[in-house]
Amino acid sequence: MLVKILQGSVALNPNSLLLVNQAPTLELLFLRNQLTNLMELVLVVSINRECFS
Repeated sequence: MLVKILQGSVALNPNSLLLVNQAPTLELLFLRNQLTNLMELVLVVSINRECFS
């Protein structure tokens, strides 16, 4: 559930949309997906640290 919410917030991030608009090749789209995954992971880790600290 938490991951789904984070995915939605990242997808709505203007910076993410900007990256999509500037990605004319599959390689850049792949890099954008990797960046999005990394951002989601960082968010999950930081939220978990706050919840359990």
